[in-house]
Amino acid sequence: MPSHGTCAGEEFAAISGICILSSYLVLFIFFYLATYKKPVATIKKRGRTQSALRDMADEKIPTAGQAQRRLSAGATTLASSIGINGTVRSRKA
Repeated sequence: MPSHGTCAGEEFAAISGICILSSYLVLFIFFYLATYKKPVATIKKRGRTQSALRDMADEKIPTAGQAQRRLSAGATTLASSIGINGTVRSRKA
């Protein structure tokens, strides 16, 4: 509402704010170009990723019994790593 009250700001503060915000915009544009606009040559080197996706697609879904065994084995490993006084030991110890 421009007609209510007076603006206590100075011209120097407004110009400084514009300069700072403009520099943020320029830095963001450089970041975006460096991060998301990769050259086409690097995109073609994704054979390893595509093969990993194919391997994941070919992976069989475990049965309920297999999943239960995997989960119970994880709980056993976690329980064996807890010491007598309740502290958790590292796997290297």
